[in-house]
Amino acid sequence: MITDSNMTPHFSLLTSVPEHNTTHACLLMSPLPFTWSALNSLVPQIVSMALNGQKCVIPPPPVIESSGFDQELFKRWIQLTVHFPSFVFDSPCLSLLPQALTSPLRSILSYRSQILAPQIQFANSQTSPMEPILRPLWFDYPEDPKAFLCNDQFLLGSEYIVAPILEAGVDYRNVYLPQEANWKYCPSGICSSLVYEGGSQVDVRTSSDHEVILFHICKFCTPTATSGTN
Repeated sequence: MITDSNMTPHFSLLTSVPEHNTTHACLLMSPLPFTWSALNSLVPQIVSMALNGQKCVIPPPPVIESSGFDQELFKRWIQLTVHFPSFVFDSPCLSLLPQALTSPLRSILSYRSQILAPQIQFANSQTSPMEPILRPLWFDYPEDPKAFLCNDQFLLGSEYIVAPILEAGVDYRNVYLPQEANWKYCPSGICSSLVYEGGSQVDVRTSSDHEVILFHICKFCTPTATSGTN
């Protein structure tokens, strides 16, 4: 179990972390190769499984070999998988982690335990037994045709849009914000003053390699920013 003198344990090795109250059994996906292509496949796979009735899907830990360890890929993998209701981490991965990853890893795990876990619990409490916690944009916005074109971002309950960075060597990405609501930019769960009108395409640049791109629904907020780069 990962621990630190100044931190509480965050997750058990090879054990899912039930950050939500549910009677649904969690399904652990089969391991995937440690590649950017595999990372890109995670969102469509898990959203599809959730829509097919598997409310709690545990993403696979990366299968890492001692040669060719990609630190950037590891950080992006963790940044994505911490958003799922439960996740696992394989102990062989820990033995391969270079010291340079210690601080980013602690930061993202702190984000999960302090900010994200309560949101996951809330999302679970607000969803029906057959309603997925993680879902595609079109699930909540079926009247928005552009929502059907987004397969690399997803909703966490009805409150948040999660938009992971899934490409090597970049610190930015384009995010689509569905119609019928306005959206506040909340990097790593800390909301800013930037509010975008629904239906916007926003180019978001992160300020660090462990910052997570989130938008929080803000139906009655007045937009303060225009589409473009944040």
